[in-house]
Amino acid sequence: MQDRPSTVHGFPLKPKFLMRTRQGDDFLNSWQLVGKLALTPILHYVATRILFSNMLNNQRKSNMLGSVKPLIVHVGGRDIEVWTKYSVRALRVRLTIQPGPRVVLTLPEGTHASTAMRFLQDHSDWLHHALGKARTTQSSVIGHFTKFPSLTFDHKWLSVEIRTAGRCTYKVKEADDVIMLFHTDDHPEESLMRVLRRVAQDGLEKAAQRIAKKVGVKIGDVSIRNQSTRWGSCSSSGSLSLNWRLILLPPAMHDHVILHELAHRIHMNHSERFWSQLEVWDPEWKRHDQELTKKWNVLMDLGR
Repeated sequence: MQDRPSTVHGFPLKPKFLMRTRQGDDFLNSWQLVGKLALTPILHYVATRILFSNMLNNQRKSNMLGSVKPLIVHVGGRDIEVWTKYSVRALRVRLTIQPGPRVVLTLPEGTHASTAMRFLQDHSDWLHHALGKARTTQSSVIGHFTKFPSLTFDHKWLSVEIRTAGRCTYKVKEADDVIMLFHTDDHPEESLMRVLRRVAQDGLEKAAQRIAKKVGVKIGDVSIRNQSTRWGSCSSSGSLSLNWRLILLPPAMHDHVILHELAHRIHMNHSERFWSQLEVWDPEWKRHDQELTKKWNVLMDLGR
């Protein structure tokens, strides 16, 4: 049996009637509509809040920047694309250079477009200087191994040999310190990426378990990710999330990242006690951290 429409003082009112008011309606006309309905005080209050909220949200969105297309700013005699990103966790406007290079402007929710443009103008000199130092990176993993034919598997620095085969797999020849990567001929880049993710899953999980046992901490699951902004992370439950590109680092730097995440099993922050703990496990952590920064632009764009 079909439900009868509800009524207010004899006026038919369909469910969610007020929510169906067109966003383009004039606010005063909508207000007059509410008055004509002669709603009860509670419904009158709810309807008023909905109408005000819709109006303010539309006004706020019209003052915010979109993220589908980049902003074009003129810096150092050339046009630069700046991609905007709103974040509920951001407390201030932040300008970063990501691999590529790609310029990203992170904005707190509700930031006005004029504030973003003024920030870019005030930091145009910094942007010009930062882009001058940024290296243009390549995304081809085959091209990378042509220049740097080595990777870390667990704790060993192995020479890489790439072969074409009927399926994607790998084979470690420990006696020769060689790892053979087999990819298919039809899609070499994609298939080689699948092999590398498998190598990373096996090698990084072994390394994490080995190092955790050595320093005396317990860890949970080890997952391999394709992060673009970090080398790894550690949850409060002890689960590790590691960037697959760690296998492209030399063993000392590879282990440094894992030790950094394991230190979070004791201190879930970056306090002085955290850094002191990391120094106990990795006395050369400052040098390793500096070397990681240099590797960032070289590796973070690979496989994208």
